[in-house]
Amino acid sequence: MKTRYFPSLFFIYLKGDILKAIIIGAGKGSRMKSDIPKWALDIDSSSIIDYIAYTLNQLEINFEVCIRKDMQKFMNYPYFLQDEIYSESYGPIASKDIFINEDYLIVNADMPFINKKDLKEFIENFKQVNADIGIMVTKKVSDKSNYQKVYNKKNLKFNCGYLYNLGIYLIRGELLNEQKEFYKDEFDLTLPSFLEKVKKETYLYEVESSKDYLNINTKENLEEARLYLKEKLRNEISKVNNLIAKNFDIDFFSTVRGSDIYENVKIRKSTVINSIIKENTHIINSIIKTGNYLGPFLKIEDSNVLNNNEIGSFVEIKRSDIGSNNQIKHHAYLGDVIMKDRNNIGAMMVVSNFNGAYKNKTYVGSDNFIGSFTNLVSPLEIGSNNYIASMTKITETVFNNQFIKERHQNIILENTFNQKDYLI
Repeated sequence: MKTRYFPSLFFIYLKGDILKAIIIGAGKGSRMKSDIPKWALDIDSSSIIDYIAYTLNQLEINFEVCIRKDMQKFMNYPYFLQDEIYSESYGPIASKDIFINEDYLIVNADMPFINKKDLKEFIENFKQVNADIGIMVTKKVSDKSNYQKVYNKKNLKFNCGYLYNLGIYLIRGELLNEQKEFYKDEFDLTLPSFLEKVKKETYLYEVESSKDYLNINTKENLEEARLYLKEKLRNEISKVNNLIAKNFDIDFFSTVRGSDIYENVKIRKSTVINSIIKENTHIINSIIKTGNYLGPFLKIEDSNVLNNNEIGSFVEIKRSDIGSNNQIKHHAYLGDVIMKDRNNIGAMMVVSNFNGAYKNKTYVGSDNFIGSFTNLVSPLEIGSNNYIASMTKITETVFNNQFIKERHQNIILENTFNQKDYLI
């Protein structure tokens, strides 16, 4: 079958109630003057394709990416390769068996902030009205030179006389397969003639805000998208949180709700609910439940924290699961720890989780008092209701209801120290 050409679009085909996406990776983009593809460019430390993937995942849509052979090094998602390298004006894909007789959702991959509410409603309405072709109208435009814009014709049931940016389509698979080439070039658009030819029922869905469908074609567009994202996130966060801070860094992929947010808080790919987040607290790829008092100067990474914990200044928690009502107030390191409830962790308590070759786990039960300057050497298991005195080194299993104390006697050699020997 002849190759079909598509600009930088991604495809979702519908099979029953299962949605599967095929994302088409574009070329480098001459206007960006970049050696990497547009979908790999960063907006707030995440690539454009990360934002698209996030929306698809939120709607439980699985996807695979079709990319050019020279773009593999930029791809962190499941992908398959095009057989040939085409010009950067297109994101072509050779016809494959998986495309035959399936329904397609086609979306412009230059739009990072696709609104999942719009996309979900568009798909549901398309199915409900049983249309042959669905078109999501994103913006009225006047520039006829952009190949991503299609002229409004009366036979398409658009009676406003405008050009529209049609970044998102739904087309029945059997109709799409009738058309061997979807776009011919930038100025001779085949979609209107194709729709006119097939004379099928068309469903039109208009979105409320075209800003969610910004096209990234130039560096100016990229900066516009960054500023829009920053404004959008601040507005959304201020609606559901108490912003004590003017400066904070919470990304698109995080959910923060009902929390007090202080200065210089950084939250990346995390969920924080109904907690107090003090100054200079960093939370990365973690889930924080309700009623926690966090920071200041705290770092939590790749961890889960349940309810009503107090985790204070200069504490680092990494790859750990922390239960509820624990006190970890200051200057401690917990790495690869599974901890239950109501434990008191003293200052300068350190979990030695790395033996030079492997990261090892430490299991801590409930209602333990672990004193200051204690060293827990993993792999290790500590039961419940134990008292471990300060400056104790634990290397063996501690069962329940134990009192453990380790002290070294001071050795004093009288009249052997001369302060002058140490003065420079």
